[in-house]
Amino acid sequence: MEIDIIQKKLSGKENYKVFLNGEEKYFAVSEAPSFLACVKLNDLGSDFPRVTIQQQWSWLKSSYTLTFEGGSVTQITTQSIWLRHYQCYVGGSAYDVYGHAGRRFSIYKDGSQIAAWSKQAAALVNGDNYRLLADDNADFDLLIGFCLIIDRQQSNFKGGRGLQLNVGGLGSEAKEFDLSWQPKLELNHSQVYQK
Repeated sequence: MEIDIIQKKLSGKENYKVFLNGEEKYFAVSEAPSFLACVKLNDLGSDFPRVTIQQQWSWLKSSYTLTFEGGSVTQITTQSIWLRHYQCYVGGSAYDVYGHAGRRFSIYKDGSQIAAWSKQAAALVNGDNYRLLADDNADFDLLIGFCLIIDRQQSNFKGGRGLQLNVGGLGSEAKEFDLSWQPKLELNHSQVYQK
């Protein structure tokens, strides 16, 4: 599964279009800049969120609560700010999000990689773009939520117009990026992660 997230910053809000295998399926909207961020992911044409992402107040480690349609709730917390490692538990499974050198992130479920994403090097006008590749049976709401959380942490409403360059992470990594990883596909299509 290929997931593209395209961001646009307008009037103090961040809006996102979300595409699954090239078809626009969702949109997300952040509230105007505030001390604690809130982002809502909705189906196209719906005002009821599939996922609500709410930043929690914390001294040293960032923490976000994800509330899913149907009422289930989980919390993702920072395991290491410097290594860009985040973790949460959903349905008895541990999910780890790892930031890597450059602009890459990977997601592991119970120790096995299920997704990876990269952010483009340059953003024209005022928005970031992300491309996620994921196992076809992955929880897309959760993966999109993880990406939106990382975007919120890294952008912090820096605003600005014109060309913005992103070199990504430059320091140590909690886990090295696996260049050989490919998503497990259930459908009859093939995709190659662009390294």
